[in-house]
Amino acid sequence: MDPAAWLRKKGFDPEGDLCNAKADNDYPAVRSTAMWEAAFAGEKGVCRFLWEHGAAQTIRTKTSYGSTPMHAACSCGHLHVAQWLFEVGANEDIHTMDYGGETPMFSACDLGLLGVAKWLFEVGAAPHIRTKNRDNDTPMIAACWNGHLDVAKWLFEVGAAEDIRRPNNALGPTPMSWACAKGHLDIVKWLFEMGATEDIRTQDIAGFTPMLCACRNGYLQVAKWLFEVGAAEDIRTQDIAGFTPMLCACRNGYLHVAKWLFEVGAAEDISTPTADGETPLGSALRNEHFHNAHFHVIVWLILQGAANNDEGHVDHTILCPVESSRHWAALIISLQCLDNENNSFNSLFLPATSVQRSSISSLVQLEGQEEMLRLIADFVDVLRGRKLRNAREAVAALELHVSFENDMTELSKAAADAHSAAADAAVAAVTAVTAAVTAQAAVFTAVHANAQALVAALVADSVAMQAAVAALEARRLQGP
Repeated sequence: MDPAAWLRKKGFDPEGDLCNAKADNDYPAVRSTAMWEAAFAGEKGVCRFLWEHGAAQTIRTKTSYGSTPMHAACSCGHLHVAQWLFEVGANEDIHTMDYGGETPMFSACDLGLLGVAKWLFEVGAAPHIRTKNRDNDTPMIAACWNGHLDVAKWLFEVGAAEDIRRPNNALGPTPMSWACAKGHLDIVKWLFEMGATEDIRTQDIAGFTPMLCACRNGYLQVAKWLFEVGAAEDIRTQDIAGFTPMLCACRNGYLHVAKWLFEVGAAEDISTPTADGETPLGSALRNEHFHNAHFHVIVWLILQGAANNDEGHVDHTILCPVESSRHWAALIISLQCLDNENNSFNSLFLPATSVQRSSISSLVQLEGQEEMLRLIADFVDVLRGRKLRNAREAVAALELHVSFENDMTELSKAAADAHSAAADAAVAAVTAVTAAVTAQAAVFTAVHANAQALVAALVADSVAMQAAVAALEARRLQGP
């Protein structure tokens, strides 16, 4: 694209001041120059146009985040632009950190841009293969975290070998923990082979082991490998808050991980609480990001006995926390379906194995073969034994709570209706009292008016009588 047209498309005036920075459309707080935008996009032709039309001074101008055009080119893999910038005067910026403490070398390793990293190393940025960012992460940690094995191997070869065991702070996660947390098994194995053997069991400041990191994020293959090479004991190791790998797997909906932990020795942890009393079942029930995977985990936990009390029976106080009521109806249906499957197996399949009742000769051969019938039931996932009892007891407990909830809803509705009726009656009573008071006031007003009229009449009579007395007195004085 023509440089001028490209600049217009990006919101810059090719005939105006090309040194001015503008706000990003998506992130207004971030301001960048046309040179930075062109470097970020890999538009070397536009960079040259800007250089030749008055914006040469912006080859080192930072964005409001502290990123230079060199940063932009290196972090996006635009080696040809980075080389051009280096040649025309931005060579010092191969050492410049942005406000996150990241050098171009760090960004290249973080994003898996090995070609850019090698070029930076060759032109003077070799010391930065071990330079930490503001979070104390090394390029080696960044490469392992993001799964860039080729970059990690190169860093190891050119001088950062010690960083394969170097945490991001005194008690922080090691590269081994970071790689396990992201499921990068190839990097985990490489670190192990290169000397980070002991780190398969190293806990960080929060108590996280590589095993817990793998299980909490659902990376079963990593967890299995750790188990096989020496971290088997960590399937039950808690972090400082009491979280086990089992609880973390259940909390995040990773049923396949939970089942494996159960099978290899962490069965007891389906009921192991944290320091705050949180259990795998409660954590899955209350997960704020609840989805279908959590539902399957909850059903599995119930069948394994995670809702059972010390006597081995389902305890409604464990199974039915108030926060989980929105899941009760679905759990009842799911558990009832499992019970129905058992009933169907018993009523349809088992009779077919009887000589007296079956017309299917191949099934008749199973008559009396109890162990074989149990194996068939297990193969088709038909519940039996303790799991079946747990399912039935859970349904009973849930139905009791649903009924209780409905009763409470009805009682609440009745109470609300009664309260409303009482309020209406009170309003009516107030209205009646008001009417009575108004009527009494009207009567009082009428009586008061009558009294005033009577007083006026008496006064008039008194005046007339006084006038008559005066007239008589005048006549007497006049004589006969």
